[in-house]
Amino acid sequence: MATSGNTITAQQPSKELDAAYFESLYRAHWSKLYRYCLSYVRNQAVAEEIIQSVFESLWQRKDKMAIDTATVEGYLFRAVKLKIFDYHRQLASRKKHEDSLTATPSNDRNDTEEHCYFRELSAHVEALVDQLPDRCQQVYKLNIEEGYSYREVANTMDISVHTVKEHLIRARHFLSRKLRKQYGETFYLQNR
Repeated sequence: MATSGNTITAQQPSKELDAAYFESLYRAHWSKLYRYCLSYVRNQAVAEEIIQSVFESLWQRKDKMAIDTATVEGYLFRAVKLKIFDYHRQLASRKKHEDSLTATPSNDRNDTEEHCYFRELSAHVEALVDQLPDRCQQVYKLNIEEGYSYREVANTMDISVHTVKEHLIRARHFLSRKLRKQYGETFYLQNR
């Protein structure tokens, strides 16, 4: 027995990996590893492939390692866990690439359609704004097109903030009514 600090542990023998020992490890651990792997990958063929690759890797390194009989099961489960992580990482990467490939053409088409629709709508709104009374038109343009705050519009035009709000309400009602006639009831102008 060896002592390590306050812990006493029995030393387990290490074993070289020969064909008979490898086969006994395979038979003893394959089904547990498979069930564990299957619970994470949810695909029988993938789970079998992962377990197979772990055992292949173990066999390929048989000359370079001695197997600690006490920790071999933990080693195999860690190896399977790493393979599961790799599988999910590859799956996520593949999905990301597939999504970007399938999304790009339709997004380009949608962007073009939306751009054309936006240009048409902007031109229509601009024509409607020109139909507003002068003061209402000026308030609308300063606030909506130039981005002035209510207070900045009021100071620029030497009117009250309340008057600015009233002009904007009238402008929005006028534009909403006209745009709904043109584009249907689903059209909505959001109040800012």
